[in-house]
Parts: sequence; C-alpha cells; structure tokens
Amino acid sequence: MENDYYNESKHSIIELPAQLSHSSISLEKNNSINKNFNSESNFENNDYSNNYQNHNENFNNDEKNINCLYANIDTNIDEIKEVSNYSPLSKKFELGEKKECFIYMIGGRSRGKTLSKIERYSITQNKWEKCINLSEARGSTSACSVEPFIYVMGGGGIKSNLSTCEKLNSKTNIWEKIDDISIARHALSCVAVKNKIYLIGGWIAGTISSKNVEIFDTNTEKWTQLASLLVPRRLHGVCYLEKDNRIYVFGGQTNLGVIDDVESYCINEDKWEIRKRLPQAGCTQVVNIGDSIYVFIMPKCIFKYDYEKDEYQKIKNGDFPLEEWYGFSAVALGNKIYVLGGTSKGRYCDDVFSFDVCEFNWEKLANMYTARRRSSAVLISV
Repeated sequence: MENDYYNESKHSIIELPAQLSHSSISLEKNNSINKNFNSESNFENNDYSNNYQNHNENFNNDEKNINCLYANIDTNIDEIKEVSNYSPLSKKFELGEKKECFIYMIGGRSRGKTLSKIERYSITQNKWEKCINLSEARGSTSACSVEPFIYVMGGGGIKSNLSTCEKLNSKTNIWEKIDDISIARHALSCVAVKNKIYLIGGWIAGTISSKNVEIFDTNTEKWTQLASLLVPRRLHGVCYLEKDNRIYVFGGQTNLGVIDDVESYCINEDKWEIRKRLPQAGCTQVVNIGDSIYVFIMPKCIFKYDYEKDEYQKIKNGDFPLEEWYGFSAVALGNKIYVLGGTSKGRYCDDVFSFDVCEFNWEKLANMYTARRRSSAVLISV
C-alpha cells in the first residue's frame, strides 16, 4: 500500500525515514508550498486501500490553418508575439489525408477502483465511444503513440506497481505485450520522439520518487537506460521540442512534497541540465504547440514557458474552469489544448474542456462515460 507521508488533518509533512531522503532534492520550500501536497496524495492512498477490497470492475456508465499572431498575457506582463505551429497530427490534415483524430483515455482510477477501461473522443464529432479494454488494469500509467500503435507502460495495478507494458494497434484493436520496464513504478511520464519513447521518473512502491530514465526503440522493441534525472520526481509533466532536440520536465512531487524544479535533457549528449524554477510548485501536465510550451500547474492555472529566454508568463484567462483541479490529463492539437478527467474539490470528474491558445477561452465538451483521474490521454489519427 502506498504512503505519501502526509498528514492531511494537520497540513504538515511528517518526518521521513533517513533512508528515503534525497540529497539532490531542493529543500528551499516553505510551508505554503507544501500545503499543495494534499488531496492529490491522499486520494492515492484511498485508491490503493479500496483496491484490496474491490478487485471487480464494471462498465456501468453505459482546423483550420490558424496562426496565433498575439498571445496576450495577464496585464502585469508584457504582450508577446507568437506564431503557433501545427503538431505532426495536424500536418496530416494539411496534406489531405482523410483520417479522424481521436483522444484515447486509458486506465486510471475511479472511486477506489483501478481501471482497465478505455474510451476515445472524436474531436470532429464531440462524441465519446467505448473501446477494447487494457490487458490489465492500470492507474497512474504512462502512454503515448507512435502510429499506428498506442504504447502503455507501467502504472499502479490492483495489488502492486507494474513493470509490464503493452501496445495497441489502433487499426486492428489488438493488444500485444512488449518488454517490461526496468523498475516497476507508477506516476511516471513519457514522450515519443520519432520512433523512440522516453520514460521518465515515477513512484516506486509508493515510497521512493524515481530518477530513472529509459528509452524504448519501437523498431527493435528493446529498452535502454539513459542518464538519470537530476531531481527524482513523480506526477510531472514532460514534452519534446524538435527545434532544440530537448525533452523538458516540469515540477511534480518528491517524498517531501510538491516541487518547482525544472530540467531539460539534451538527446544528443545524454545529459540533463537545470532550468529556471516554476513560478509555483505543483504537479503538472505539459503540452507544446510548435515551439510554445504550456505548463498546467495543479490545482489552478496555466503558464507559458519560453525555452530560449528560460522565462514563464501566466496565460490570460488561464485559470482552470474547475476548482482545486488535480489528476487530469492533457493533449494538444492545432491551437487547442484538451484537458480531461481528474478530481475537483474531491469529486471524480468526467468533465472535458478545451482551451484555445489564440482566443484564450475555455470550452466545455462532451463528458466521458467514466469519471476518472490519473489516466493517460493519447492523441492518434485513425
């Protein structure tokens, strides 16, 4: 059973055993930062304890070519120019390929159950449909696409963390096992770069935040270890920028609470470097639209990160549409970021919203079949 070493009633961090401390973790955090280390951690404890009592799962709940000429930021920050580029999936539509884009919501947790359920959202139809289930239930798993496959790795199973991995052929709807990761863990993150998948960090046995980084070659289907993170972490957001060929990792948690640490990985040199800290500590979801990186810092708002200047700017109208919103997933297509699921003020959410980075507004979309948190959202064209 997992333990976050957090006392919710007193809003304080309990002293850790010496063997779980990490010398590389920044200790420059004050009490106000650690107050954010609350419902998100305690939900995880409740989910795992309930799983031992209930292992059964029932599915009862039956582009336009836009350039963003100006990205207006809050009035206390200067206006900045931005030209947004399409993601690789968007470019397919420009080339005339007649494919539909779907967002797959994979696994997660729902009211004490670890899920194997998958459903997918049609962006053009604003409609959800049920899909074939995972081979095994996974919460806080990590997933991404290298078309036509969706790769799902690790996560928290019904009884323990998982090292197993699988891939789904989106054309045939057939699951296939792939090689295990080196360390069973959940609350990990991944990003696909061409035909390779980078798997970063995570939570080992509910006690230790991981520095582990490994890469999966989808051609050879083999895992290889890479240079470790400088700061161990879980529940962190990641993205890849083609322009500078780097992977960026933002925030998350350690055993001491939420962190504001940021680092980038140079693929050519297999080397991590420290970047400027987040404006506030928190678990994150991160997406990029072209060269623009958007960091969703739970539980409240969006910041834009300029990787060249190493600076952050709060996005206009970027406050979340739900209060105390944790554990959601996010993907981007065109000029919109889709945000799905999670919990709001302790309520499991089936809510879905999009945020337009040109118009700076939120739009409520069709609800999912299943309220869930800590799921993996994957964008793929079919």
